[in-house]
Amino acid sequence: MGPVTGRVLRVNGPLVEVGGLAGIAMLDLVELGSERLPGEILAIRGDVATVQAYEYTGGLGAGAVARARGEPLSAPLGPHLLGGVFDGLLRPLAGAGRWLTPAGRRAGQGDRRRWWFTPAVAGGATVT
Repeated sequence: MGPVTGRVLRVNGPLVEVGGLAGIAMLDLVELGSERLPGEILAIRGDVATVQAYEYTGGLGAGAVARARGEPLSAPLGPHLLGGVFDGLLRPLAGAGRWLTPAGRRAGQGDRRRWWFTPAVAGGATVT
């Protein structure tokens, strides 16, 4: 299922109530407001979802657009993580000028490098 759009009903610190997100599921990723603040669905009651915002919600208010992405929060894993220090959304702490920019301004800047992997055992093998 692709993105679904709803509206913010209420903001209480990092908790945001959103209505009109049909077909959503627990733990789906949600983008809140024009800055596309990242959040995750924590509760669903009827047609109202409670979303935990992962960034400062100042300026976000009732009526703002909310988009359910139809996918859970995830992060790319690979050797580029070794030796790094990251926040809870896997944004590197070394580049504070970049990661403190609101989510909407970072769109399309993800790391899409490829890493080669050679498994040490055959598929279906029992390992301990």
